[in-house]
Amino acid sequence: MTQNNEHVFNEFKTEETTSNDSWMMTFADLLSLLLVFFIMIYATTSIKKGQWDKLRQSMGESFKAAKTVEKKLVTNLHATKITINKGTDIDYLEAVIESKIKDDAFLKNNIKLEKDANSLIIKINGPNLFEGNSPVLTEDSRVMLFIIGDALQRVKNSIEIFGYINEDDESKQTDSFKLALSRAVQLASNMREAGNLSKLEAIVKNEKPSGLDDKSLNRIDIIVRPYINSPD
Repeated sequence: MTQNNEHVFNEFKTEETTSNDSWMMTFADLLSLLLVFFIMIYATTSIKKGQWDKLRQSMGESFKAAKTVEKKLVTNLHATKITINKGTDIDYLEAVIESKIKDDAFLKNNIKLEKDANSLIIKINGPNLFEGNSPVLTEDSRVMLFIIGDALQRVKNSIEIFGYINEDDESKQTDSFKLALSRAVQLASNMREAGNLSKLEAIVKNEKPSGLDDKSLNRIDIIVRPYINSPD
């Protein structure tokens, strides 16, 4: 009798335990369904930017999130557009002039070609470039200018003509400057007569060019730039 009672009690206990555990499974399933339901609702809902920014700001302050700095390209509305017009190739001009002077000893000794910062420097040197202390060109200098002018006749590159003075005495600088400038202007005038279409600028420097004797007034440099100056 006792064994039968124990058997009945065990069966009852097992059924009770099973019944007690089953409601937990049902509750867990319900929570899962609710969670999926809310996720689906959230996924199909459009997020308002204003609310999202407030949420992000509050979370950032809570977690001390680093601030994101947005870099914007600043456009200078007053910037000037610079257009550089390319002239005749400097290497080509150098080759043309070199071909004209290489077979003449006089020209080769008095005309030197150099390149500096993409510009062609034509150095004209000699004791008889000008007549005395005047801006008048000698016959020899006219021959040299004819050769150079022929090579640069149709060139539109910007051309600068440099005259030099080498004078430390301030009382003599003014006269030397006037003479050097007059000679540079005279040379520019001769090049224009030869048909040169470039914008010519006459410039005077108070310095002694390298490799030149003290007679700096007998030196003229013609500098051909790689670009074309726009007309004034």
